[in-house]
Amino acid sequence: MTATEIKKQIKNKMHGVSKITVTIGEHEGKYDLNVNVWGYDKYFNEEFECYTETIEDEKKAITKAKRMATTLANNGYKANYTGFENC
Repeated sequence: MTATEIKKQIKNKMHGVSKITVTIGEHEGKYDLNVNVWGYDKYFNEEFECYTETIEDEKKAITKAKRMATTLANNGYKANYTGFENC
């Protein structure tokens, strides 16, 4: 999963985006990178999409999550990295 792939999905599925959060969840010794997208369709109905990727190494997961949030923010989306999810 790359920022480019997510941007394509957003463009195909949503009319606009309210916000994007990038989080990490720990699951059985692996780390799930979650990109949560809140947006709306052409009729301004709220929509939610979640894109997930599992990464083995904690440092790699954190680095990729921060990079993903920065890239999406630099492309004009209201995106931020919120760290680890409370499980």
